[in-house]
Amino acid sequence: MKVITERRRCSSAQSQAAPSAQRKCRVPEPRAACQKIQPDRVPRVDNVKIIVGTYNGARSLLSTPYNMTYLDVEPEEDESFVFHTPDRQTTGFIFPRRGHLNLYNNDLPLNNLTILKNNEGGIHIAAQADSKFVLITAEPYDFPIVTNGVSIHTTGEALERSLERIQTLQKKS
Repeated sequence: MKVITERRRCSSAQSQAAPSAQRKCRVPEPRAACQKIQPDRVPRVDNVKIIVGTYNGARSLLSTPYNMTYLDVEPEEDESFVFHTPDRQTTGFIFPRRGHLNLYNNDLPLNNLTILKNNEGGIHIAAQADSKFVLITAEPYDFPIVTNGVSIHTTGEALERSLERIQTLQKKS
Protein backbone atom coordinates (compact mmCIF):
# COMPACT_ATOMS: atom_id res chain seq x y z
CA MET A 1 0.00 0.00 0.00
CA LYS A 2 1.29 3.42 -0.90
CA VAL A 3 -0.20 6.56 0.61
CA ILE A 4 1.13 9.96 -0.31
CA THR A 5 -0.31 12.90 1.54
CA GLU A 6 0.19 16.44 0.47
CA ARG A 7 -1.16 19.66 1.93
CA ARG A 8 -1.34 22.54 -0.53
CA ARG A 9 -2.15 26.19 -0.19
CA CYS A 10 -2.07 28.35 -3.25
CA SER A 11 -2.25 31.99 -4.06
CA SER A 12 -3.68 33.40 -7.27
CA ALA A 13 -0.22 33.33 -8.82
CA GLN A 14 0.28 29.67 -7.89
CA SER A 15 -3.14 28.59 -9.09
CA GLN A 16 -2.47 28.88 -12.80
CA ALA A 17 -3.01 25.46 -14.38
CA ALA A 18 -0.10 23.88 -16.22
CA PRO A 19 -0.33 23.91 -20.02
CA SER A 20 -0.85 20.13 -20.09
CA ALA A 21 -3.84 20.59 -17.78
CA GLN A 22 -5.47 22.95 -20.28
CA ARG A 23 -6.37 20.12 -22.67
CA LYS A 24 -9.95 18.94 -22.69
CA CYS A 25 -10.76 16.05 -20.36
CA ARG A 26 -13.65 13.70 -20.88
CA VAL A 27 -15.96 14.00 -17.90
CA PRO A 28 -18.99 11.78 -17.32
CA GLU A 29 -22.25 13.69 -17.72
CA PRO A 30 -24.18 13.95 -14.45
CA ARG A 31 -27.34 11.86 -14.36
CA ALA A 32 -29.24 14.31 -12.19
CA ALA A 33 -28.75 17.98 -11.42
CA CYS A 34 -29.97 17.62 -7.85
CA GLN A 35 -30.68 14.72 -5.54
CA LYS A 36 -32.25 15.26 -2.16
CA ILE A 37 -32.33 12.86 0.75
CA GLN A 38 -33.58 13.49 4.25
CA PRO A 39 -30.85 13.30 6.92
CA ASP A 40 -32.59 10.41 8.70
CA ARG A 41 -32.34 8.35 5.47
CA VAL A 42 -28.56 8.71 5.14
CA PRO A 43 -27.14 5.23 5.78
CA ARG A 44 -24.98 4.92 8.87
CA VAL A 45 -22.62 2.20 10.07
CA ASP A 46 -21.57 2.86 13.65
CA ASN A 47 -20.05 6.38 13.58
CA VAL A 48 -19.83 6.64 9.77
CA LYS A 49 -22.42 8.32 7.53
CA ILE A 50 -22.30 7.08 3.94
CA ILE A 51 -23.04 10.14 1.79
CA VAL A 52 -21.97 8.54 -1.53
CA GLY A 53 -20.72 5.04 -2.28
CA THR A 54 -20.52 2.07 0.07
CA TYR A 55 -18.99 1.30 3.44
CA ASN A 56 -19.01 -2.04 5.29
CA GLY A 57 -21.92 -3.36 3.23
CA ALA A 58 -24.11 -0.24 3.48
CA ARG A 59 -24.81 1.78 0.31
CA SER A 60 -25.75 5.43 -0.06
CA LEU A 61 -29.10 6.26 -1.63
CA LEU A 62 -27.42 8.98 -3.72
CA SER A 63 -26.00 8.13 -7.12
CA THR A 64 -23.13 9.77 -8.94
CA PRO A 65 -21.63 9.21 -12.38
CA TYR A 66 -18.19 9.01 -10.74
CA ASN A 67 -16.53 6.04 -9.07
CA MET A 68 -16.26 7.64 -5.63
CA THR A 69 -16.94 7.32 -1.91
CA TYR A 70 -17.88 10.18 0.43
CA LEU A 71 -17.94 9.44 4.16
CA ASP A 72 -18.64 11.66 7.18
CA VAL A 73 -16.83 10.06 10.13
CA GLU A 74 -16.95 10.82 13.88
CA PRO A 75 -14.41 8.67 15.74
CA GLU A 76 -14.12 8.89 19.51
CA GLU A 77 -10.86 9.45 21.36
CA ASP A 78 -8.38 6.55 20.91
CA GLU A 79 -10.53 5.01 18.19
CA SER A 80 -9.05 3.95 14.86
CA PHE A 81 -10.85 4.20 11.54
CA VAL A 82 -9.74 1.87 8.76
CA PHE A 83 -11.14 2.26 5.26
CA HIS A 84 -10.34 -0.28 2.56
CA THR A 85 -10.37 1.72 -0.65
CA PRO A 86 -12.73 0.46 -3.36
CA ASP A 87 -11.33 -0.71 -6.68
CA ARG A 88 -9.63 2.10 -8.67
CA GLN A 89 -10.38 4.79 -6.03
CA THR A 90 -6.73 5.76 -5.64
CA THR A 91 -7.08 9.50 -5.08
CA GLY A 92 -9.01 11.66 -2.66
CA PHE A 93 -8.77 13.82 0.41
CA ILE A 94 -9.36 14.02 4.13
CA PHE A 95 -10.82 17.15 5.71
CA PRO A 96 -10.63 17.16 9.55
CA ARG A 97 -13.36 19.36 11.07
CA ARG A 98 -12.94 18.70 14.79
CA GLY A 99 -10.57 16.96 17.17
CA HIS A 100 -7.07 15.60 16.65
CA LEU A 101 -6.42 13.06 13.91
CA ASN A 102 -3.39 11.14 12.83
CA LEU A 103 -2.80 9.50 9.41
CA TYR A 104 0.05 6.99 9.56
CA ASN A 105 1.72 8.87 12.42
CA ASN A 106 1.28 12.28 10.76
CA ASP A 107 -0.96 14.86 12.41
CA LEU A 108 -3.74 16.16 10.18
CA PRO A 109 -4.31 19.91 10.58
CA LEU A 110 -7.89 20.96 11.30
CA ASN A 111 -9.89 22.64 8.55
CA ASN A 112 -7.27 21.83 5.93
CA LEU A 113 -7.38 19.38 3.04
CA THR A 114 -4.93 16.53 3.05
CA ILE A 115 -4.72 15.23 -0.50
CA LEU A 116 -4.36 11.47 -0.99
CA LYS A 117 -2.56 10.31 -4.13
CA ASN A 118 -1.71 6.86 -5.43
CA ASN A 119 -3.52 5.27 -2.51
CA GLU A 120 -4.22 1.57 -2.90
CA GLY A 121 -5.36 -0.76 -0.18
CA GLY A 122 -6.37 1.07 2.93
CA ILE A 123 -6.44 4.27 4.90
CA HIS A 124 -5.79 4.16 8.65
CA ILE A 125 -6.75 7.19 10.73
CA ALA A 126 -6.33 7.34 14.51
CA ALA A 127 -8.31 9.77 16.66
CA GLN A 128 -6.31 11.30 19.50
CA ALA A 129 -9.48 13.06 20.71
CA ASP A 130 -13.19 12.97 19.81
CA SER A 131 -13.06 14.02 16.17
CA LYS A 132 -15.00 14.59 12.99
CA PHE A 133 -13.75 14.44 9.41
CA VAL A 134 -14.81 13.94 5.82
CA LEU A 135 -13.10 11.31 3.69
CA ILE A 136 -13.56 11.24 -0.08
CA THR A 137 -11.91 8.75 -2.39
CA ALA A 138 -12.39 8.54 -6.14
CA GLU A 139 -11.09 7.13 -9.35
CA PRO A 140 -8.62 9.71 -10.65
CA TYR A 141 -9.44 11.88 -13.62
CA ASP A 142 -7.01 13.93 -15.65
CA PHE A 143 -7.66 17.21 -13.83
CA PRO A 144 -5.27 19.52 -12.03
CA ILE A 145 -5.94 20.04 -8.33
CA VAL A 146 -6.05 23.64 -7.11
CA THR A 147 -6.81 24.26 -3.44
CA ASN A 148 -6.52 27.00 -0.87
CA GLY A 149 -6.54 24.51 1.99
CA VAL A 150 -10.32 24.42 2.50
CA SER A 151 -11.73 24.30 -1.03
CA ILE A 152 -10.74 22.15 -3.99
CA HIS A 153 -11.14 23.05 -7.68
CA THR A 154 -9.67 22.21 -11.08
CA THR A 155 -8.60 25.73 -12.05
CA GLY A 156 -7.40 28.84 -10.30
CA GLU A 157 -10.26 30.76 -11.91
CA ALA A 158 -12.84 28.38 -10.41
CA LEU A 159 -11.23 28.78 -7.00
CA GLU A 160 -11.33 32.57 -7.28
CA ARG A 161 -15.01 32.53 -8.37
CA SER A 162 -15.85 30.29 -5.44
CA LEU A 163 -14.11 32.58 -2.95
CA GLU A 164 -15.89 35.62 -4.41
CA ARG A 165 -19.25 33.84 -4.15
CA ILE A 166 -18.60 32.92 -0.51
CA GLN A 167 -17.73 36.55 0.29
CA THR A 168 -20.91 37.74 -1.43
CA LEU A 169 -23.04 35.28 0.53
CA GLN A 170 -21.35 36.22 3.81
CA LYS A 171 -22.13 39.91 3.19
CA LYS A 172 -25.82 39.07 2.65
CA SER A 173 -26.15 37.23 5.96
